[in-house]
Amino acid sequence: MSQSTLNQYYDELIDLIYKILDTPDNWVHFGQRLTQILDATYIQVQALDVCNQAISFSAGGGRLNDVDRVASDLAYLHYPVDSDPRWEYFLQLSLEDQHKWYQCHHHIDHAFVEQSKLYQQVLLPFDLRYVAVKALVLDEQLCIAFIIHTSEKQQPLQNEKIEFLNRLLPHLERVLKTQRQLYKFSTDSIVGYSLINKLHQPIVLLNLSGGVVHYNTAVSTLLEKTNLIQLQNNQIYLDQPYQQQLKDNLREIEALFRQQTFDNELLQDGGLKIQSESGETLYIFASLLATEQELKAFGIRPLVMLTLFHPEHSISVDIQLLSSVFKFTPAECKVALSLLDGFSTKEIAQKNKVRADTVKKQIQSIYRKTSTHKQSELVKILLNFPKAI
Repeated sequence: MSQSTLNQYYDELIDLIYKILDTPDNWVHFGQRLTQILDATYIQVQALDVCNQAISFSAGGGRLNDVDRVASDLAYLHYPVDSDPRWEYFLQLSLEDQHKWYQCHHHIDHAFVEQSKLYQQVLLPFDLRYVAVKALVLDEQLCIAFIIHTSEKQQPLQNEKIEFLNRLLPHLERVLKTQRQLYKFSTDSIVGYSLINKLHQPIVLLNLSGGVVHYNTAVSTLLEKTNLIQLQNNQIYLDQPYQQQLKDNLREIEALFRQQTFDNELLQDGGLKIQSESGETLYIFASLLATEQELKAFGIRPLVMLTLFHPEHSISVDIQLLSSVFKFTPAECKVALSLLDGFSTKEIAQKNKVRADTVKKQIQSIYRKTSTHKQSELVKILLNFPKAI
């Protein structure tokens, strides 16, 4: 795309940039439009509060729908910082010259991508192969990165597009400086909470003592429809013996954390099935948020994420629920849902833009995690989701 063509969109984008001053939620609209113009996958703004070493803000828009974007962001948090070398290169370059853009293809080659679990399980399933990153704010207290994600097909961002973006940067920087306090770490505005709020699945965050720290709108909706669970005075209340079972589960999770053995595989049997005398059923699945990245995103302290599933008051099976119950990666979630829809291995490979061998390996991992051996058994479980555990 030529500079003259890109320049046609300049005034429109400037208008969208200054609408961010009305509400940071307008990053979504700006990102969606810029993604269309640049033929990118996703536009993201992410802030790191240097003093607290916490991811203090993350927003953006693009081709990813809200469910996929949140699933990708949450899955990314499971990986240690050093599994993504792009940020080390970006910060090093930005400290040397804040005016330069960092492009990952100069350091991340095909061989690294092929062996990287982060790329294979989290980034590539959502067409997030390349990044072009520019530091909009970088000082002793705060780093705010402007990130352009592109897919394998789209290739790295071309120079003419970067030149066009450079014209937008002074305006983006002006907006960020005007609202600087919004991007710093605050206990009232934690990036992990904003991710949870966007999920359709009911999610409750607890501290290791069992106190309710946060819950999303979907939980409020569910509480109006069932008496199997209640939230009062920052505590969860269940009928016995389920209240004691939940306490025992949380105590086990805390013990694993204290022992520094908080592998989620150890928590896979931690699901709680609650059933009333009339047969009404509620499932609660627990996951510990305690990796380095998760601690930064959720406020520097370990939390337990409870995913609630009520068969009578539930949306269709989604990525978050599959991940909570079976510990599927985002890529495995997409494959499982495609199998449920009747797609063949070849069709799934074409749809997800990966090799058929990759899909076969993912299917074998799905069978192992669900204790099934063939597609018909898997489909039966998903159609009667969730399985009793």
